[in-house]
Amino acid sequence: METMIVYADDAEYARKTLTPLLATRHGQNTNEESHWIVVACAPSVTNDVAKWVSPEAKDLWRDDWAIALFGQIKPILGAAGNTVSTQLANAKSSLIDQTSELLKLHKGAKVIDARRPKFGYDLQPVTSEQPAGNKKLAGLAAAVTVATVLAADF
Repeated sequence: METMIVYADDAEYARKTLTPLLATRHGQNTNEESHWIVVACAPSVTNDVAKWVSPEAKDLWRDDWAIALFGQIKPILGAAGNTVSTQLANAKSSLIDQTSELLKLHKGAKVIDARRPKFGYDLQPVTSEQPAGNKKLAGLAAAVTVATVLAADF
């Protein structure tokens, strides 16, 4: 059984990312079932909200958010008879550490980063081989956008 570890933070983006992979696997007519481990990466709570909300309430919100994400992704992955297990990413440890723990449990698993990229924000890498985002490129893109807007006003 092949194991795939998928990191997701947006159900629609993950669906768009995983659909071609599932179609390719289905087109290969492999009768081998897969085990998909979906790790939900909940968005962080802003400091303005965090100072008014208890840690327990934040944990409940993260759990509810993850249940909604899993509800949209599990049917897609489990449609071909695959098994799907879910877990919520630990907010207190790095994704690299969580991936290494999962790889210890599931030897030979493949890791898929299906998180939606965010403009001007570097996503935390999920493996040590994954390059960290380039903040200079994001800053350059923002500067070009501002220059274009200012030039359009004249």
